[in-house]
Amino acid sequence: MSTAEEAVPPDHVVDGAWLEARLGDQRLRIIDATVVLDPETWGASSGREIYEAGHLPGATFADLVAELSDPEADAGLPQGVHAYMLPSAERFAEAVGRHGVGNDSVVVTYDTSAGMWAARLWWMFRVFGHDDVAVLSGGRQRWTAEGRPVSTEPVEPAAASFTPGWRPELVADKEEVASRIGDPDAVLVNALWPEQFRGEQPLPIGRAGRIPRSVNVPLTDTLDALALAEVGIDAAVYDGALVDWASDPNAPLETG
Repeated sequence: MSTAEEAVPPDHVVDGAWLEARLGDQRLRIIDATVVLDPETWGASSGREIYEAGHLPGATFADLVAELSDPEADAGLPQGVHAYMLPSAERFAEAVGRHGVGNDSVVVTYDTSAGMWAARLWWMFRVFGHDDVAVLSGGRQRWTAEGRPVSTEPVEPAAASFTPGWRPELVADKEEVASRIGDPDAVLVNALWPEQFRGEQPLPIGRAGRIPRSVNVPLTDTLDALALAEVGIDAAVYDGALVDWASDPNAPLETG
């Protein structure tokens, strides 16, 4: 078993060898953040069944839709479509506390898709002041491809107390984004699929397009905020994203 110092992630991303060597560490908390997403309708469902079919040893399952989002942000959206906006600090603290995460915990997140959900949970932990958090490189797919252990045993960690902080520099709202459209020193990154970026596929609220002057870096190529942090840039995430922006009929959109 590793020492407490060795358990601290060396970077924002850790590999399977690093994590497997630390399974069983008392500070370590592994969280499966899988969400099943329909990219055409943006409808989402829980990934719990996938987790129950096999998960990393000691991992718990966090429902990013029902447990770790703001439920009021979905008001007015089509059925099954979610805004995925940050929960309150209190809601976040209660949720991660149920997963056994305290302020001295070391957290590793993963999912069974492209890593976007693991990266979102990583970002949430950082927004709420927790630095000892990393994403598992390659997620569940690489873990199993490398022949590492998988379990179907239920995991019930002892509840912990998490006191959240707040880093406003990691979060942007619509007003800040609007103020940056004409700023030559600002870069707006759109991480959606190219078809959605070009406006060829309508958003779930009916409009199509992108925020003016934004550039497309699809999540399948990199994981926006996580990739930027890897090169030393702490980017602010527009949490409402295009669902929030396009819901305002006066907010401009570009296509093409």
